[in-house]
Amino acid sequence: MGYNQKSDLSENIYIIRRRAQAFVHSLAYYMCRIFPIDKKKVVMWTFEGNGGYGCSPKYVAEELLRHNRAYHLSTAGIWLGNTRTVYGTRKRKGQCYIQTWHATLCIKPIGKYRGNLFPKMAYIISKYDSKLIDYVLSGSEWCDHMYHEGLIYDGKIIKTGTPRCDVLVNQRAKKYQQFRKEYNIPADTKILLYAPTFRGGSQSTKRTVNTEESTIDFERLVHTLEKRFGGRWFIFLRLHPQLAAKMETLKTHQISERMIDVSQRPDMNEIIATADVFLTDYSSAIFEANMIGIPGFIYADDLEAYIADRGDLFFDMYKLPFPVALNNDELMKQIEQFDEEKYILKTEQLMKENGIFEDGKASRRVVRLIEKRQRRMKE
Repeated sequence: MGYNQKSDLSENIYIIRRRAQAFVHSLAYYMCRIFPIDKKKVVMWTFEGNGGYGCSPKYVAEELLRHNRAYHLSTAGIWLGNTRTVYGTRKRKGQCYIQTWHATLCIKPIGKYRGNLFPKMAYIISKYDSKLIDYVLSGSEWCDHMYHEGLIYDGKIIKTGTPRCDVLVNQRAKKYQQFRKEYNIPADTKILLYAPTFRGGSQSTKRTVNTEESTIDFERLVHTLEKRFGGRWFIFLRLHPQLAAKMETLKTHQISERMIDVSQRPDMNEIIATADVFLTDYSSAIFEANMIGIPGFIYADDLEAYIADRGDLFFDMYKLPFPVALNNDELMKQIEQFDEEKYILKTEQLMKENGIFEDGKASRRVVRLIEKRQRRMKE
């Protein structure tokens, strides 16, 4: 298992350019070393700095605020993020870097699990960042094992649970009503959350974000949901943060009268908490919806092409609890024939086999870890 060692001229030139950019980026860190480290400061980031205020760092931040702590990178005692640092970032002696990552389980492969499709540049960035990390947080036994090859990391893994899942355990009823009120839809409205995953370049060259339109027939989807589950249904569309950051609010009424764009909301798990059904292609968030019993469906109309570009998936999707559809007819049929009892049994089996542990207390555990580290800095 490893990265693609075959490099063409364009990729080698790209790597040289990225290394030069990393060197320039690192100069700022050296310059900032004239300032002392503020041991009470914690700097956080999500999805390469474009993800807004969300995911696991948000919940650790809120727990820290409840403990009356302050936050700012080169002078911070604690770093906490859910993706890689910028290539060239420099960590100083005495600083602590906690990596939350952004999944409890994954469908799409990462790191060395991509095999020959894992580009050399991606390997260089991953290895560089992992050497800076002090702790990686885990919400499942599956992640405990996956992180070594997936993140190319051999350091400490802390079984805290996933902070971003705390809202699902503790605040689902509250968020369920809050979102319906905010979007001026009846309190008994049913919501399907459609959250397609990130589509980007292979990282062997300049990275891009794919903005192709979905092939789903949303009007037919709403009709099928109402036929199978009853009630009045709306669709919440939530694009990946890296795509949403590049786009203005979508004119979803042109796609369907029942669709609402929630892509600009930074917190994915708050939106999951408000959903009655979750639909995606390859997003790991489906496991978190599944964790609290929300029916999940997979619409993978480009499955073969996606695997050819990304690599073999972590799971055989047809063995997961989620019904899989490759086209609209299959999707509607899977919804119409959804077996709730079978879904619950397969969910329990999935959680047991992969050692998922989420109890709504992950943020507290991370804060205790931070406070312990800060006390050690004072000694």
